[in-house]
Amino acid sequence: MNVFQWLTVPPLALLAAIDLARALFQRPRFRGDRVLRAIIWTAGAVAIYDPMVTVRVAHAIGIERGTDLIVYVFALAFLGTTFFFYARTLRLQRQITELVRHLAIREAEQGPPRDPDKVVAGTPPSERTPLAAAASGPESVETAGSA
Repeated sequence: MNVFQWLTVPPLALLAAIDLARALFQRPRFRGDRVLRAIIWTAGAVAIYDPMVTVRVAHAIGIERGTDLIVYVFALAFLGTTFFFYARTLRLQRQITELVRHLAIREAEQGPPRDPDKVVAGTPPSERTPLAAAASGPESVETAGSA
């Protein structure tokens, strides 16, 4: 083994072992994503330890070089994760839209929620918080800070 292999294979093997142990023994349930990560860490360690493995696998599926196989796998993984996160973002946007609609309808039916900070009798809004007082001018900062 060369220096690069000595520096990378042990940490990758450790990461694989940690993810696999957490997937199998950590509560509350089995985590498939951790198993997938353990498989990826193991594949990376094997490919670094014996680079000819990628060449043999590439030849077995009709690709000439192991490097090309790795590039194709990463390109497909990138596209897959891009589509996954795009769909997830759309789903979250729809959920936020529905939540905002629900809150707007509830507020329209019941009236605006009462904020105890705004119900102070006789106090104008600019004097209720130090931040608002600071925005109105330097002389208000001293009174807001001392109160």
